Amino acid sequence: MHYHVSGDVLLSRWRLADLLNEAASEFVVMESAVREPLAEPGQTGGSEMARASQYLQITKKSIVVAIPHASLEFESARQQHLSTLRGEPRHLVSTFIAPPFEIKGTVHVRRLFHLRQAMDDLSTQFVPLTDAEVTYLPDPRVRVSSELMIVNRRMAELFTATADSASSTSRGFRNA
Repeated sequence: MHYHVSGDVLLSRWRLADLLNEAASEFVVMESAVREPLAEPGQTGGSEMARASQYLQITKKSIVVAIPHASLEFESARQQHLSTLRGEPRHLVSTFIAPPFEIKGTVHVRRLFHLRQAMDDLSTQFVPLTDAEVTYLPDPRVRVSSELMIVNRRMAELFTATADSASSTSRGFRNA
């Protein structure tokens, strides 16, 4: 069973990726949370109803995508964080396949000597994507877009990236 969960999480400077990548805890506790089941493939609707909880604990390893929601209170922190990410010199147009989801967006990296090296250098489990969209593959009409999404790389079965800038590419085999 897959769920869409929304609620409030206490953050520092609107940096959800930092909270998720923090090794000190395996869990995230949400306040005022709502858990909604997603329809399984072949079903037209979930048999389970949405449920609200004052507090809901989620294991980090089960999170596929996390989206920080904007609020007026943290607008300047949000803009600063997005500017920092977009200010990175290299951009990778990326797709993560984490069934039953496909997540597309831009990964920002400091160096890009070679695309493979950039993918290998992504050292965190939870990777921020800007200008991202997640699609629920069993029902592609279910899509969510956001300026910022955090993707759990360990949940992705496939990860592909291309350099945003013009670079020479070749097909087929190459010499190592």
